[in-house]
Amino acid sequence: MLMTVLRDETRNRWSSLEPDKFIVVVLNGALNDQIKLALTFISVYSHVTYGVPAGNSIQAQSQLRHMLKSIRSAITNASEILNNSATTLPASALTPEGFITHVVSRMRKPIAEIDEITTAIQQESALRDTLMPGVNGRMAGAVAGDAQQYTHAITQLLDFAEQYVLKRQQRREQTTNNTD
Repeated sequence: MLMTVLRDETRNRWSSLEPDKFIVVVLNGALNDQIKLALTFISVYSHVTYGVPAGNSIQAQSQLRHMLKSIRSAITNASEILNNSATTLPASALTPEGFITHVVSRMRKPIAEIDEITTAIQQESALRDTLMPGVNGRMAGAVAGDAQQYTHAITQLLDFAEQYVLKRQQRREQTTNNTD
């Protein structure tokens, strides 16, 4: 279902791209696709919580709704960071590598927020065991686990992009040191 592991051939192919092409293929392509999938998934489930069966505690229902709305807000923020970064660049991000670093560093916070909230849902039995309506008997803990899979795929792409920039910088430094 999700891209949980970047394959070696994909990693090698993407690593050989020039930074401007890397932005198009990895950030605006694969990463944007993962964020869209996560946003769709999270949006659906945050709306579903309004139909949580009355058998669940009112406090758990309310808390679960609030948490899923917070997750939806965080993934929306991540999407906006990716899609609006070109218009909000600091001077340090004017190079393609600087842009990649800027996007990756800004996206880490909302993705970490989602991970924290989904972990909290899974750890609290009253939330984890809340039946989600209209989803064939799935519990909120399972939904939180699925959301974590999306954030882990996104984090993997962010980590890869960060490594890409570091390796390019190291190669540039080696080239400079070899020519001295």
